[in-house]
Formats: sequence, structure tokens, C-alpha cells
Amino acid sequence: VNVNLKFIGFCGADDSINPGLLLLLSKNYPLIEWGFLFRPDKEGTARYPTNEWIKSLITLNNDNNKIMNLAGHLCGERCQELLNGNYDFIEYLQLNGFNRIQINATKANNVNVDLNILSFYIDNLTKAIESHPNLTFILQYNDETNVLWDDIIKIERNNVNILFDGSCGLGKQLTNYPEPYTNPSFLCGYAGGISPSNVVEVLENVKIVTKDLTTWIDMESSLRNLVFDKSSDNHK
Repeated sequence: VNVNLKFIGFCGADDSINPGLLLLLSKNYPLIEWGFLFRPDKEGTARYPTNEWIKSLITLNNDNNKIMNLAGHLCGERCQELLNGNYDFIEYLQLNGFNRIQINATKANNVNVDLNILSFYIDNLTKAIESHPNLTFILQYNDETNVLWDDIIKIERNNVNILFDGSCGLGKQLTNYPEPYTNPSFLCGYAGGISPSNVVEVLENVKIVTKDLTTWIDMESSLRNLVFDKSSDNHK
């Protein structure tokens, strides 16, 4: 399928993965973007790497001319901080080689968007975007989050990308493929239940709506696989 892809996003690497393997894949497949989930209350569990592991990844990437495309996916407290106007963590990520951050402001990601102070959040997000022009902000866009983004995307912003993800990271397969925003224009991507078994079908549908525009796809839940169960010594 001839789709103009900027990235193929793989999200959810954690401490069970050797960062050197990610580096090796990036050297051979430069379209890969590694997405890392940041949520302090789940740090160290499946899909949520520890700070120590992230530091080792950053060191490895720095030692290899920052060849890896890194994206920080903000969930839980990390997302809530940004909504409340605290930019310390996104600045830490930017300083350490992360070129894009994704804002997962959904209940599934343990983020509380209080509609009574919606304008407060929108102001803080707008300030973050405008004060960090060299950091790209991915807006996870769906029926739950559109109240945060609809005003922000009325103006073309070079450092804003839109990810159409109705599954909120829960692995529900894409059934709707919105057309990319062209007036104003934004780089738009697609996520939701993408897996090796359906990626060709997904790309065919993405091609229909994007035509020759640049896009990207992102996958997470389908990438988790238990390859060896230590408790039973059986391969899975």
C-alpha cells in the first residue's frame, strides 16, 4: 500500500525490553517512532517504564547521534500536570531527545478534565504549544477529548499534530477514518487496534482519506506478547 508515512509508531516498551534492541530496529527501520507511556502510579508495570530505564535509553540514544525517534505519551499525573500549567516534565523530555509528546487526556488514562475549568486547561495547553516551538504536540483526538482541542486547532500551528484515536489506547479497532485537517492544515495520524493482522487493511483505508498527504500510524496494545512464561517453562 503506497501511503506517505512519516512515522510508524510503536508504543509501550518497558523495562522488559533491552533498549539496544530498539536502537538496532531504528537503525534498520528509520520510520519507527518509539512511544513511551509516562504515568507515575503505574511506573515499573507492563508498558510503563521506570525512570532508570528511560535514563538508560536516553544515554544510549545520545551516544548514537539521537538516531531513535522518541515520543513521550503523557498519561495520568504527567498529563494532569500539563493541563494545570506545569511544563517541567515536557521540558525534561525535550532536553533529552524527545521530539514529540502525546497528550492522552482521557478517563482511561486516569486524567480528570473538569469541564468547569475547561478554559484554564485550554489556556495552559495553548501556552505550552506556543512557548515550545521546537517540540511537537500530538493531540489525541476523540469524542472525549475534542472539547480540549477544537479551539486550539482553529489556528494552524506548525508544532501540533492530530492523532485520531477513538480507542483511547484500549486497542479497539479503527472503524472511522476522518479526513485530515487541511484548512487549517495539520499532520494527522491514525490509531486504534492496529496489529500485524490488519495493518494492510488499515493502511488501505488511511490511503483513501489521506490521498497523498503525509500521515502516520500508531499501535500499542497489539504489540504485547508473552513469549516465555517462567512459571510454567512454556513458550507462549
